[in-house]
Amino acid sequence: MGIEKTAVTLGIRQPRIQVVRHVINKQQLAQLYLSADAFLAPFRGEGFAIKILDAFAAGLPVALTMYGGPTDYANSTNCYPIDWDLVPVGKCYDTQYLKIRNAPHWAEPKVQSVRVQLRKIVADPGRFAVSKKARETANLFSWEATAQKLLKLMRQLF
Repeated sequence: MGIEKTAVTLGIRQPRIQVVRHVINKQQLAQLYLSADAFLAPFRGEGFAIKILDAFAAGLPVALTMYGGPTDYANSTNCYPIDWDLVPVGKCYDTQYLKIRNAPHWAEPKVQSVRVQLRKIVADPGRFAVSKKARETANLFSWEATAQKLLKLMRQLF
């Protein structure tokens, strides 16, 4: 059952949640970020997670699982960390079809922590300062900043 039907069934006044069930282009994605009030990313594992930096750049308060790649740039000053438990990867596409044999684990987000962090985003008078820190973090990964770091490294090596 989708979120819309669940809300109606439970008699809950539906929050302004937009569910996008199709691929959108970059311009539509940018508009979606800019129209949002917050960004929620309760993932089990991520690589670099460019979507987090995109949300940071849009100035959104972000609640995310502090596990994997995003821990290289996300912290409690620029986001709302979601607590998690490290658990074995269960039966899923990866374990069924990729023949993973090393008993992998992932971070299972705690649902109660998701609730707490979303409520905190709504109630936190400091959320704009958190969003400002997030935007500053995203700026560290701009094309200009990245090119400058690469140029500096090349000068050191050559």
